[in-house]
Amino acid sequence: MNAEPDQMQSLPDDIAALRALVMATMAERDAAITERNVLQQQNDRLRHLLLKLQRMQFGAKSERLPEEQLQLGLEALEEARPRLRSRIPTCARTARPSVGRAAARCRAICHGSR
Repeated sequence: MNAEPDQMQSLPDDIAALRALVMATMAERDAAITERNVLQQQNDRLRHLLLKLQRMQFGAKSERLPEEQLQLGLEALEEARPRLRSRIPTCARTARPSVGRAAARCRAICHGSR
């Protein structure tokens, strides 16, 4: 820290005044540090929100399907649903007593309730 000669001449000679000047400078520094920390926290929060919004809009980088492919997949599931339901009653009737919860789930799915 190199002080300009003009600034050195303008410093007070009184110790109390110098102490007050140092304290004021330290208070300004502390206020600037606090403001910097608040701004850094705000920037971190905004970056997090931006990433969250990007994920909501675009999905995970490699897991996003085009709308047409998603629709085709949903249609295929709807077409397969009756075939799968026709298999469930057999599964529910032949389930062993030790797998009672699985049999109950099969019956619930077969009858359309969960």
